[in-house]
Amino acid sequence: GLLAIYRSTGQQGVPPEMMSSAVGKKPTRLAKSEPYLKCDTCKLAVKEAWSLVDLLKKPAGKLGEMEVGQVLDTVCEPDDDSGEWIT
Repeated sequence: GLLAIYRSTGQQGVPPEMMSSAVGKKPTRLAKSEPYLKCDTCKLAVKEAWSLVDLLKKPAGKLGEMEVGQVLDTVCEPDDDSGEWIT
């Protein structure tokens, strides 16, 4: 009965009617199939953010989440010094 269906699925706890859905399937990494950043503007923004974080890191040696977050919040703001590259 039910135990036979459970064992035959090969995936523990996944009901037969959900076998074609993503439930119970092994996750795949997007990085293997396609790049995260596709457009040139996004690539440029990431490059600029990386540079700004690197500049902040050198004097202090280490940055926390708050400091990195501040850079990311302002890197695409044209009115901020960090976002000047976008103008």
